[in-house]
Amino acid sequence: MRYFEASGDRVAIRESARDRLTRGALWLFVAPSLVAATGWTGYGLFVEERSVGLLLVTGGVVALGCVGPALFGLYTMATANRTAHARRVVFDLGERLVERRGAAPAVYRKPDAVRVARAGLLGWTLRLDGETPMTLVRRVPHGSGRALAEAADALAEALGVEARVPAAARTAMGAIPHDEDTWAALCYLPLDGVNFAYCLMALLSSRHPRLRFAAKQSLVQLAVEAFLAACLSGCLGIPLVAASAPFAVEAAAFLCPFTIFGALRVTVRLTAALRAYRKTAWVMPWLGPIVRRWAPAPREAS
Repeated sequence: MRYFEASGDRVAIRESARDRLTRGALWLFVAPSLVAATGWTGYGLFVEERSVGLLLVTGGVVALGCVGPALFGLYTMATANRTAHARRVVFDLGERLVERRGAAPAVYRKPDAVRVARAGLLGWTLRLDGETPMTLVRRVPHGSGRALAEAADALAEALGVEARVPAAARTAMGAIPHDEDTWAALCYLPLDGVNFAYCLMALLSSRHPRLRFAAKQSLVQLAVEAFLAACLSGCLGIPLVAASAPFAVEAAAFLCPFTIFGALRVTVRLTAALRAYRKTAWVMPWLGPIVRRWAPAPREAS
């Protein structure tokens, strides 16, 4: 269970590495796009006298503005597991102690309740209410509220107290689905960049066999699609340039095959997404020699 683990009399609440990976992915994939869009929009709207020098300066500023968030995102993703483990809180109910990394063990005092509360507009926090209130998980994304609610219920049962969880947390939905099979379906989305981000997040944060298989197969399929698109461009573009045909004929001859290729790509990916959503680890026949080794065993896939 995310955020919660139990072993005998020892109960631990930990941050989720997935949450930090999500934040890192936003900095890596989304923030540079926003910076670039803002920078070039400002250049187009407010700069009247255009020059090569000003264009180069704007490009340099935008590039630096994109590199900063991307590097921060990579660092956040690379340190996700270590940071999440460092913020773990352990309750030793047998010895009646509370242990935090970097602090001396403290005497455990039974709380009044375990509470999930709002942390800002789009986040949740997990804390203990009582004589000695304690924050266990400081902030998780809004979409992780359901997993945090389950951890609060499990912790409250272990401590023998009430769980106070708002209904909005139990039904929270975010960019990363709570269900791994829905996540596996999103890995096959025919939207380049989006599918890559879901695949990368899955491989970095999940042990679910069907989800990991879907992420790996989608990435291999993405490489095959890029190769086929490059080959199609070369095979069509070179003869058309040499033929010197009218522009309308060239455009039709170039775009029609790509339209067919795009329709086949969307059909294949939506079929794979539907099968993944239905808990089926479908091996694409043309990728079988490569991806079959990653397919989960029948017992794991059921």
